[in-house]
Order: sequence, then C-alpha cells, then structure tokens
Amino acid sequence: MKTDILKTLEYSKNLIISPDADGLMSAELINRYNGSQIVGTYDKNLLVLADGINPEECLFVDCDMNTNKFVSIGNHMRLLNDNMSEKSFNPNVYFGVTNYTDKFPFATAFLISATIEIQTSEQDH
Repeated sequence: MKTDILKTLEYSKNLIISPDADGLMSAELINRYNGSQIVGTYDKNLLVLADGINPEECLFVDCDMNTNKFVSIGNHMRLLNDNMSEKSFNPNVYFGVTNYTDKFPFATAFLISATIEIQTSEQDH
C-alpha cells in the first residue's frame, strides 16, 4: 500500500486541493516530502487554477476524482467500479470497502503523514 501511495504522490508536484483544513494540511505534508506546490483548488463545483495550469497534469489532493483524466489521492467513499484513474489512490478502493460504516475513518492528511514518515513536530523522531 505504501508504494502505491508514494507513486500517486510522485505523479505531479502541482497540487489542486480541497478548500478545507484536510486539503491544506495534506498539501503542506506533500510539500515537505517533495517540494510540491498548490496551483489550484476544487470543491466539486468550482475549479480555480493559477494561470497556465493544465489540471490533467496535477495531483488532486483530498478531492477524489471519478474520471481517469485526473489523478487524485483522498479518503472519501467511492463506487468500486467508478472511473478513477489507475494512478490515483484511495484506501477504500484499495481495500474494497463497500459499506460506509467500514470506510477509512481518518483525514487524507493522516494517510499521507503515515506514508511519508516525516517529522511533523519536535516530539517526532
């Protein structure tokens, strides 16, 4: 699983994030991991991008995309046979979760933090 998540994180250093705390914290962790930058935001209704950005070349963070045109990492409940890109990662799809009460119970930032294993506080060693 860790290898799959790392492959997704390496897809692009341009991030499009959900406009909430999880999206922002996830982006900060990915930035610490590989120097990625936020180039846009998406709330399932409105996509806002920096000039010259092609969303197909970006990683959507905490925005689970249901088209194979976009690569994403997130933790939200999905349809198992939706059109998610094979380069995307979602723990519920990875483990074949079909019941909402069994879904991954944590934020995307926790998934990323556990994977990249970087120091997040002075108490971390």
